[in-house]
Amino acid sequence: MTGRNKNIVCGALLCTMMLSMTACGNEIPNLTEEESQRVGEYAAVTLLKYDANNRSRLVDPEMVIAKLEKEAAREAAKAAQEEAKAEETGSTGTTEVTMPTAQEDITASMEEFFGLPEGVSITYEDYMVTDSYPEDWATDEYFALDASTGKKLLVLRFCLTNGTEQEEKIDLLNTNSRYIITVNDSIRANALTTMLPNDMSTYEETLEPGQSQELVLLLEVNEDVAGAVQTIALRLKNASNEYTIQLL
Repeated sequence: MTGRNKNIVCGALLCTMMLSMTACGNEIPNLTEEESQRVGEYAAVTLLKYDANNRSRLVDPEMVIAKLEKEAAREAAKAAQEEAKAEETGSTGTTEVTMPTAQEDITASMEEFFGLPEGVSITYEDYMVTDSYPEDWATDEYFALDASTGKKLLVLRFCLTNGTEQEEKIDLLNTNSRYIITVNDSIRANALTTMLPNDMSTYEETLEPGQSQELVLLLEVNEDVAGAVQTIALRLKNASNEYTIQLL
């Protein structure tokens, strides 16, 4: 055995012995026989690598321990996956598991999405294309919205109804929801946020028993699109819920 090889072997043995002692005042965790063997092998390989580069460097025990812990974690994760797979297949063969897709609804209705009181409902009525909303704004006292040049307003109209026998406080504003409108499966954008008192995204009022209120969502589209609307979908989304409805 050459002097160089003796140095390598002695260095590896030295590193292995060091791992059973205290380093820098920190106690090294106890290792199993298998882990000790792996540490020794890793130390020898590491020393060989640095010796081949004509460098001298001690193996950091903490680095070795970290490597062992990562390997153990990977093995545990792999075992857990195999166990879960075995439970799914069972003794009768493979069990097909259907996972929800991104397009599937998390909630079953708009009422559930908004957390409305029982007996209060929201239903889609229709849509309209216009240059301004409301169209008779000159005779109304509240704020009106005009479409930009070369654009039209696509207005989605909904009916909010209190079907209970008591007053109900309706707060859609603080649901912090997004209203994403898709037109003709190609144009997708957030509904406009307006100062209209019946804007669904900012609505916060009290409804009397049996009272209904029209709510709207507005989207500005090009004139050519406004004249050829074929499909409309609405996606509601906030931090905890999601709901998609095909309106047209």
